[in-house]
Amino acid sequence: MQQPQQPQTKPASRSRIDPSQVPNPISVEEIDQELYNQQPYLTSQRSMPPLVTTEVKVIDDGNCSPRFMRLTSYNIPSSEDLLNSSMLPLGLIIQPLAEVPPYEEPIPLIDNGENGPIRCRRCKGYINPGVAFVDGGRRYICNLCGCDNVVTDDYFCNLDMNGKRCDLYNRPELTHGTVEYVATKDFMERDPVPITYVFVIDVSFSASMNGLISKTCEALKGMFSQEVSQFPPGARVGFITYDRNVYFYNIKAELDQPQQLIVPDVDDIFIPINDGFLVDIEKSKKNIIRLLDILPSMFENNHINDHSLGAAFQAATIALKPTGGKISLFASSIPSYGPGTLRVRQDAKLLGTDKERSLYEPQDNWYKQIAQKCATGGITVDTFLLTTEFIDVATVGILASLTGGNIYFYPQFDQTKDSIRYINDIIFSLRRSFGYDALLRVRASDGLRVEEYLGNFYMTNSTDLELSGLSSDTAFGVTIKYDFKLNDNLDSAFQCALLYTTVTGQRRIRIHTLTVSSTSLLGDVFKFSELDTTLNYLVKSAVAEMFNQSVKNVRDHLTDECVKILTSYRKHCATSTAPGQLILPESFKLLPLFILCILKLGAFKPNLDSPDTRVNALRHLGNINTPTLMSLLYPKIYNLTDLANISDPDTNGNIKLPPRVRAYEKSIEANGIYLLENGLKMILWIGKSVPEQYIKDIFNVESIDRVDSRMHLLPILDNPNSKKIRAILAKIQSQSKCFLELKIVRNQIDTLMDIQFNNYLVEDKTTEMSYVEFLCHIHRHIQNEISNN
Repeated sequence: MQQPQQPQTKPASRSRIDPSQVPNPISVEEIDQELYNQQPYLTSQRSMPPLVTTEVKVIDDGNCSPRFMRLTSYNIPSSEDLLNSSMLPLGLIIQPLAEVPPYEEPIPLIDNGENGPIRCRRCKGYINPGVAFVDGGRRYICNLCGCDNVVTDDYFCNLDMNGKRCDLYNRPELTHGTVEYVATKDFMERDPVPITYVFVIDVSFSASMNGLISKTCEALKGMFSQEVSQFPPGARVGFITYDRNVYFYNIKAELDQPQQLIVPDVDDIFIPINDGFLVDIEKSKKNIIRLLDILPSMFENNHINDHSLGAAFQAATIALKPTGGKISLFASSIPSYGPGTLRVRQDAKLLGTDKERSLYEPQDNWYKQIAQKCATGGITVDTFLLTTEFIDVATVGILASLTGGNIYFYPQFDQTKDSIRYINDIIFSLRRSFGYDALLRVRASDGLRVEEYLGNFYMTNSTDLELSGLSSDTAFGVTIKYDFKLNDNLDSAFQCALLYTTVTGQRRIRIHTLTVSSTSLLGDVFKFSELDTTLNYLVKSAVAEMFNQSVKNVRDHLTDECVKILTSYRKHCATSTAPGQLILPESFKLLPLFILCILKLGAFKPNLDSPDTRVNALRHLGNINTPTLMSLLYPKIYNLTDLANISDPDTNGNIKLPPRVRAYEKSIEANGIYLLENGLKMILWIGKSVPEQYIKDIFNVESIDRVDSRMHLLPILDNPNSKKIRAILAKIQSQSKCFLELKIVRNQIDTLMDIQFNNYLVEDKTTEMSYVEFLCHIHRHIQNEISNN
């Protein structure tokens, strides 16, 4: 990596900037990947971690893996004044349950019996590789607060000649930055049990007409019918359906067929079944499948259009109150009957004004209060909203956002086009690994403190996140502030402690500890700043601001952040360069591009015609992890035009991915085929001049006009091009954390989708500036800042 004194330089004049020569993510990522192709990343080395896009084997030898916790800077400024001079944020992005790849060692599991984990008597931090043992091993100094702790007799061990414990390598908590403990009774408010699922399904007229009932049952039946169970051993399940009434189902194994019980009094909801509502999934599989078979026909002639979502949801929370668990809530329209009734408040006059943000908050406190009870009661919620009209995502969606769940939003849902995505979203939501009934706290070493958390969660105090659920993909932001000046000779440490219950019913404590150096040199602060993490931190901060500021103010603030960071570098680290040059620090040379990409996200666009769409986008960004964010900001575009140099897939279907091209129009040729992937979907773009033989190889039709752009799966054909492209699609899907719906776009034929594809070419000018224009815009602001000072 280059030193800060060896900056990237770009001419100021727009006419002199060659778009092909400006910094781009593909070359940066390729260099980083090349570095780690032949070597692993050891977490104890005091260097920058790999980019989040880099495939690398991480070896935890004393610091937690960057998969779990990343800092915005790996050389902490020694004082608040130095941080302020840099204009950089100081924070963490934490993904506490991130999946560990199969080629890495699993997280050590430690069982200390009734004694539980060793903790500092003052700050309650957990023992970790950064503590120092003294007095022959009889005491240890906490690296978080500096407290002198007595080592108990049962944990005592003599020190060797180097001051290390003789049993060091038999103690994972002293050699690994991430460990997991079996929790003792002190960490349990109730006995942990395997997860319980409750499915709450809208069966009103609109749900029957738009396919919600049939497609939901199809997805769930696919999950429950598998020979190898898709659910944890001992897991239980219950089903509730609702229109104006709330319907409960007895599905215990002893019954010949499911029984339905109806509760018409939705204002005083209760569960009318004592035995048979929540059942063991494996024991009652036959009746579960029978119920899913008959539900669509039971309500196919239902003409009740109002529904009492609120009452049905209340019933689910009553059922889960003793144990906690997961609710999957399905709705086709805005709640219109009983408790939780909402009015349609979409007002076009408010859009684009400062009052628009009033539509981002819940209508009233009913949903917020019940969501808070779920958050403290260990009940997590996923909401599936399939609608053709305003459904008030801000209000209904808070059930998910406060409980660590996800909002799945399908505006203008059309079952002929959207069913594959919908069914797979349900399957992915149930299959992804997650924990529930959780509590999270982050601690920082002396001189630093946690000021604020960023993301979707609920807090009852100033230190702990109440997380009734969190998946392996969930990530949070943490703002770090100073209490006093740091000592350059001492390390700074951060520790994340997550108390949670696994889906199999094990109570666990997962500990992530990260130790880094501090510095009094501004050049080192920039050199060791991590762009990917900083971008996620800025996005999460901008999401929080959107609920208090106008869209314009938030957008201006993002641009100002970019200008101030680069101005600081220009003033303090590149004073000897010519004033007419745009100076970009090596570690942040892609900052202008990615800030522009953030401004092009739907969540921050100035003129969205639907508050539902914006709120859904904001909630998605609130808990987005950094790898997913980077794909969303700068889509990956693979050139499939000529696959002759790509080897055939091996016996396991593995294949090398083709080269990527930059996200601008000059990369896209009319005789080419390109695959775009942005973490949410895949688009296969077919140029108008692609040879007919290639079209036939992939789609088995004679010309581009005959390609069915509605297809979501490519035909299985016995030729090299077909095999390679299908293997490429499969590999990209396997690497994704969510279902990637495939869209086919024929250039100059599928006009609307063609426009959407062009909008993903983020380096080009759309309603926003192009990358080159934005560089010039930023440069002018930097020059103004310097001249004003």
